[in-house]
This record gives sequence, structure tokens and C-alpha cells, in this order.
Amino acid sequence: MALIDYLSLFLPREAYPAWEGWERVKQSLDRIVRFDPATGAQKWEILASEPLRSDSHQINVKVTASGILIFGSPARVQGSGCALFGTGLATRDARQSGLEMVRFVCDQWKIPMIPVIETWQCRRMDITRNFDTGSKENAIQVVNELRGTEGGRYRGDSRHATTITFNHNSQLARAIIYVKGPQLRKQMKKNTYTGLRYSADQLDQADRLVRFERRLMSQYWRENRSGKPWYTWTWKDCMAEWDKYFGRFLGSEIKVTDSNQIEKIQEAAPTPGQGRAAAATWAMIQTLGHDAVKTAMAERTWYLHKKILLAAGIGEAELQKGKLIPIYRKIVLRPVESWHDLAA
Repeated sequence: MALIDYLSLFLPREAYPAWEGWERVKQSLDRIVRFDPATGAQKWEILASEPLRSDSHQINVKVTASGILIFGSPARVQGSGCALFGTGLATRDARQSGLEMVRFVCDQWKIPMIPVIETWQCRRMDITRNFDTGSKENAIQVVNELRGTEGGRYRGDSRHATTITFNHNSQLARAIIYVKGPQLRKQMKKNTYTGLRYSADQLDQADRLVRFERRLMSQYWRENRSGKPWYTWTWKDCMAEWDKYFGRFLGSEIKVTDSNQIEKIQEAAPTPGQGRAAAATWAMIQTLGHDAVKTAMAERTWYLHKKILLAAGIGEAELQKGKLIPIYRKIVLRPVESWHDLAA
């Protein structure tokens, strides 16, 4: 099941001008003021962004003249504060996630009235799934195998040994794949970390986890790419969006090997002739590379053959690398949703 790992919501002042919280929030935050060194005149003043802390919880709030921005992990404001797996509806349902975060902020500032959630604009939503690979070595191998994946919308950027990002500068949507254990350790070493303190055993278990994270950025929501308001998203919508990107990326559950790939391609094709043609295209991709074959082939033919290859169980990443990726065939990526699942 997909997890809403991060949510950024903005309430424009004009959308809810009667909210009594505007002045009380403003009075609660520090101000940053800039003065002209020559004249001493004030040039501008802004409100500082402030993290709200309550035990292990942390939600950030930024107030400007135009509105208020709340951002952070919904999992951090409920239950134990475990942001790895989350707790309850607030990590599966977008509306409930938003309500939990807004309610937390209002409680901290003693503001009884919560603005209607429909007036809040979504600026970012992260949808994640965790997979147990069986060992720390397997988890690192998963990331390393995907490190060279490039081409089209899957152009990767590898800046860290256990992390790979895709479209990391996009304001529409991004993706990141990483080993969870090292990331948790790095966070916990920071002086500013106020999250849940994971045990040594939990960190060792997290070393086996690879997280696949889909980030829907401001442009995605501004242009309403999903065709529905963010607060109507259920866990099914989150799963569908995650699958749309990573499902093709990882391939299907069909077991394709070097010895049976031609057979699987022909089984997936509508006709024997199309099967032979798609198999020939796959052979050319392995020899010349994804981009070269795509450029040389008629667009309609390319997408027909690509559809057949994907249906045969060859992943998008494998098409772009021009070979079957061993991790899909040898390492079981087992989805896990809790510490109990991970220990099973």
C-alpha cells in the first residue's frame, strides 16, 4: 500500500479572510528585517519559517503576506511519529493527512477553528512504498543496478552511493529510489532532528529496505494533472499514481529470462508477425541502445513494439539499459507496510 510521506499545503489569505488565526499566527513568529546600511531605513520585513515541535513531531509553517504554508510528514503528527511506515488514515488518505497537519498547527497556537480543508492548495505530495530486499547487500545492489538507467523521462542523477533521483529539478514530478537505513542514520545524527529515535535493531532492518518515492510537485497540482482535487485522493489514487511511474519502471511479475525472452514476447503480441518484429526490435535495442533504435524507427511502429515488450514483462528501465536487469529476476522485492511486516 502506498504511503503519503510528505504534504505541502498553502492557504491563500483571500480564500479564507475571516480566519481568526491570521493575526495570532503572525504574532507567534519571529520576523526577519532588512535595513538600508546607509540611511538606517527599513527596506523589508518577512516572517521567519518556524518548525513546530511537540515531542517527536515536527511540522514547518511559513507565513507570508499572501497566506500560510504548512509542510512536513503527516505521519509525524499522529501515533508514535514513525515517518517510515506511518500510522492510520493520515498516511493513506490525502484529506485526512491535511486535516491532521492543520489541526496540529491550530492546536499549537490555540486556534480553535480549523479552516475548511477544501480551501487549501496542494503544493507537493510524496507517495512512497517500501520494499524488503532480504539484506543490506541486496538493497545496495538494487540501487546500483538502476544507477545507469537513462533515457526519456527516466534520466537518473546519482549523487550518493545509496540514492538515485530522477528529474530532480522538475517542478512537475520527481522520483527517488534509495536505501532507507543510511538515510535514517544521517537524519538522526543531525542536531536539529526531533523525530522518532529508532533502535539499533530497527536501523539494521531498515538497511534491507529500498524506498521508491514519487514526488508530485507544485506544477502538477497547479495544472490539475490528475483531473481531481488533491483532497479527494484516496489510497487507491496514490497507488495508481505510484504504479503509473514505478510499475512500468520495474516491469511486471512475468518471469522473463535470457532463455525465454523470445517466447514471452511472442506470447504477448497480438499476431505472430508482430511478435517476431517486436523481438527483432528488442535485439536491436540490446545491440545499438534504446535511443538509437527509437530515433531510427517510425514512431507508430516503435510504440507498438514497446507496448508488446512491456506486456511481455520487460521493464521500462530494462528497455533503456538494453538488457534484463538481474535484480528483477533474482532479488525478491517484497512490499512491507510496518515493522511487523519487516520482521516476518
